[in-house]
Amino acid sequence: KIRVGHERHDRVEGNSYSEFKAEEHCTVDGNRLTEVKADDHLTVSGTQHIRAGDGLLAYAGQEIHLKAGNNVVIEAGLEITVKAGASFLKIDASGVTITGPQIKLNSGGKPTLGTGASPALPGLVKQANDNGPGQLLTQRLGEPGPIVELCQKPRSGMPIDCPLADCGCRRALLSRGRA
Repeated sequence: KIRVGHERHDRVEGNSYSEFKAEEHCTVDGNRLTEVKADDHLTVSGTQHIRAGDGLLAYAGQEIHLKAGNNVVIEAGLEITVKAGASFLKIDASGVTITGPQIKLNSGGKPTLGTGASPALPGLVKQANDNGPGQLLTQRLGEPGPIVELCQKPRSGMPIDCPLADCGCRRALLSRGRA
């Protein structure tokens, strides 16, 4: 378990890989702000559910393409508007309104083809080594002074001298045979 009392800043200089063998739950009590400075890919094997309390607003610089294998249902309590340039189609309680410089019904033409979705899959996650602590922790264990701010290790001693009954530092050293 990790508990941070105030702020936490993480910086990873290379790639970061995570694999969860069960569910992942996350609750954010304030705003969540995320910026991806390149492409963002999401693949969901089942169903994706999104619920927004007030609005779901999307903007794309060039294209938004929605495609379904069978049905696309757009439903609104009051009104649906489809707008392009000076033309629009509006559906509301009063009926269907079609406005444009020229209205064409069954007069040929063809639909514009959109760009299909092709999200990339994440890279493979390497198996974590569970044989003991990482190299930096092992190096730090041999140095004088506390390992972390709350560590009870005496400044002039080793973790074996720690007064805590369940000292993680001592356990790490003992697992490597260095106490």
